Amino acid sequence: MYKSIHNHISNSMDERSIDIINNVSKFNKQYIEFTNQILNLQNEILEFLPEDFKTLFYDYEVLIYERDSIKNLILYRQGISDGTKIRNILCCTRNICLGKEEF
Repeated sequence: MYKSIHNHISNSMDERSIDIINNVSKFNKQYIEFTNQILNLQNEILEFLPEDFKTLFYDYEVLIYERDSIKNLILYRQGISDGTKIRNILCCTRNICLGKEEF
């Protein structure tokens, strides 16, 4: 049962990460500006590359984006983990202050 719950939470975090990237960041003005600058630079680079090197450039981009996706997912999951630990500490502290629980 634990494994099933763990898999469900893991899948939910993956889906939430994708949701954030697709639906939240696309409304961030700076994110949009950087994306446009990146696309313009990519087009300029591709314009000057011979056909043989264009495939290498695309392969490079895919690897960079996949690596960044993994990094972002790790950061998101660590944030969830850290937030849960902090919440538990705060609840425990609150209960001690209220005399409901002792260390």
